[in-house]
Amino acid sequence: MVSTPPAWQSFNTQQVRDLAWALASPPLLAPIRSRTSSGKAVHWVTQAWSERALDVSLDWLRALDRYPAPLLTALSGRDARLGRYFENLLAFWLAWPANPLYRLVGQGLAIRSNNLTIGELDFLVEDRRSSKLQHWEVAVKFYLGVHPDGDYRHWVGPALKDRLDLKVSHLLHHQLALPSTSEGAALLRQLGLPEPEPVCLLKGRLFYPCE
Repeated sequence: MVSTPPAWQSFNTQQVRDLAWALASPPLLAPIRSRTSSGKAVHWVTQAWSERALDVSLDWLRALDRYPAPLLTALSGRDARLGRYFENLLAFWLAWPANPLYRLVGQGLAIRSNNLTIGELDFLVEDRRSSKLQHWEVAVKFYLGVHPDGDYRHWVGPALKDRLDLKVSHLLHHQLALPSTSEGAALLRQLGLPEPEPVCLLKGRLFYPCE
């Protein structure tokens, strides 16, 4: 039986394939009940979200594949490291004027204290269906399992210091908590924005060890 290739493999332009993968690929983790350090419930991107994001974008992606210049121009000269590349792909999609799901409000907003940057908000996004403001933290990670159990500590990145448990903790207790800090709240007031709902978009791959 021949399996159907993933939808993102149908595009000719590498960057368009990457963008489609960023949208359609399954989340790294199933949604987990979690809260930020300030007590706000975190919304995790689900498989259903990924499928819908691709579905509403297919015609746009096909047109972009025929004429990829806008995407290539947007990516040109930008930081090509994997994490930044992933963010830039998502930023291009969020900034799509006809995006039926979201409107990009802000990207890469620095939170400062005493002239020192203590963090950055990846994205502020308006959900077009609910009109609510969301704070997205996004990441793409590739981890190798070094122990047969499911403990997050046993999934490590290429540098070994990068572990799944550390990444999840940093997302929940630092990055997604930034809008609730006094400095983050001050920036939101300055921009005339309410405190947003925290959303975690974590994608990538988990590689299991050979038995």
